[in-house]
Amino acid sequence: MATAEIETSGLMDNSDKSRMITLPDGKEPVQLGSGLVSGILGEGGSSILYEIHNVPLGFQRAVKLLKPNHTRESFERFFKEFRIGAQLNHPNIIVVHHVGQWHGLPYIEMEKISGFSLAEIAAQFAPLPSGLCTALGIILCKVLEYLQVCTFELKKKKYTGLLHLDLKPSNILLSDLGAIKVMDFGLATPLQEPVANGKFLSGIGSPQYSAPEVQFGTDTPDIRTDIFSLGCILYEMISGTKTFSGSTSESVIESRRSDGLIPLRKITKNTPSDLIELVDACLSFEKEQRPSSPEEIRLKLEKIHQRITLLTPENTVTHYIEQRKRNEPFSIPKVKTNSNRTIMLVSASVLAFCVLIILFFALFKPAEFNNTLYSITSLLSPSKQEVAAPVQDKKKESDSYFYAPSNDPETNMLETLRSVWGQRKFDEMLALISTFPPELLNNKEVILYRLRASGRGGEDLGILLNDFPTNDGEYYFHKARYDYSLKQYSAVLEDLDLAESNPSEFLDKRILGQEIQLYRSRSLTSLFRENPTSDNLDAAMNAWDRLLVIVQDRPESIQSKEALREKKNLLSEAEWRGFSHQ
Repeated sequence: MATAEIETSGLMDNSDKSRMITLPDGKEPVQLGSGLVSGILGEGGSSILYEIHNVPLGFQRAVKLLKPNHTRESFERFFKEFRIGAQLNHPNIIVVHHVGQWHGLPYIEMEKISGFSLAEIAAQFAPLPSGLCTALGIILCKVLEYLQVCTFELKKKKYTGLLHLDLKPSNILLSDLGAIKVMDFGLATPLQEPVANGKFLSGIGSPQYSAPEVQFGTDTPDIRTDIFSLGCILYEMISGTKTFSGSTSESVIESRRSDGLIPLRKITKNTPSDLIELVDACLSFEKEQRPSSPEEIRLKLEKIHQRITLLTPENTVTHYIEQRKRNEPFSIPKVKTNSNRTIMLVSASVLAFCVLIILFFALFKPAEFNNTLYSITSLLSPSKQEVAAPVQDKKKESDSYFYAPSNDPETNMLETLRSVWGQRKFDEMLALISTFPPELLNNKEVILYRLRASGRGGEDLGILLNDFPTNDGEYYFHKARYDYSLKQYSAVLEDLDLAESNPSEFLDKRILGQEIQLYRSRSLTSLFRENPTSDNLDAAMNAWDRLLVIVQDRPESIQSKEALREKKNLLSEAEWRGFSHQ
């Protein structure tokens, strides 16, 4: 919206006048802005965010209304927010449609985002996968890059470049469509004039996310100030914990003064090291040690992101939101490596190593050469046929056989596979199984290990299930999770019934039963969202209740938390749809 289109008359500071105004309660259809109030989206100390509905035109928007008890400071911040927000034009920044006054109180009418704040996402699901963190970071960098060059007008003076100064998860929204929107420009300051009367006002913004120069007045803010806030956001998304400890503003500030930052590398072990180093650089106390621009950060994040997934950052966020809607665990298409080439390189390395050992014994210990060759051949040979061992002293042979590990190749392979499974190294499991002889691939235990290592969906899992049908409860469970990835929820429920009625040979009954009930609950929830009826609601709620009974001895488990969260979501959706749970 152009500056000339903004009507600012009537937006005067009335903080010194006492007015008895009854604010809309969100239940009555009071006229506000271009529509009727249909609900309350949120409330702060000085303002309330309403949802309005324009029935004739069929759209919904959000309206931020300043409360009657606002202070001069909150009024000025409110005024600045709508003046700046109305002049910005970026796909990842909230759109301001209109401003005005309601009974003398100023309001901002803006686009309504149906979804969640990043703060809500972090509170429920963090730590987030590295691919999602890099995607969020890249998009936020693009916003900061735009703010560096945007043009706007304040008090009849034109500016180029803007500092947000209040970048934090609660000011970042994720829509149901997968879009990211940055909001709240009440603290935003022109890049050329970050100080007023020769000194920048310190102590503003959030103690948890503001840079040292903002919180403590140690330096003049510049573009690297918002980079510090970006680092705090990435730290929280990656680790699942706040950057600084403390439950109150005072305790957070005290933690910051005493250097209470726990290094990210001590909290997470599965995050790429270069991503950790980049976040650490953003969180440098001295701004000269931080990256010089959001573009520099974005380019590094893009390189890391491209190693993790083929999806674009925007598509990664959209994919995450879609999977959350279906209560599916988040997974993104990974960058595929040439597994055959890897196996060939490993095999070649092993062969070269064996040749060196053979040459060593041949040159330096001729008497033991034949025995060493026999041992290596026995370990590597896929054949079950025994090879005649060289003649040696019977007592020594007996002692050696008694203390030596099994020379049965299949036994050794299975033991190795079990060991790799114990470490949950799925790629290594699949690479190892690809070297097994054909007769071992039909082994029931090997089949189930392949299914465990093949993820929750995808073509490979479907092929395995079709090629190696097995009458085992675990097999039917893997079939259920494959059908779940295809959104065939009725088929999932049939598979889970088979998994429950067939004993599992290699998986603990309690563990399998817990997973069966988890997927049953997820599937029934998805069926309710596809066909929202009272019966489907009751079925989903009862399923989550049963899961809570199963895991009642572990209230802090992931399954327990998911059950409580989804029950809350279902009740909220039911209320919105006019259902009640029996």
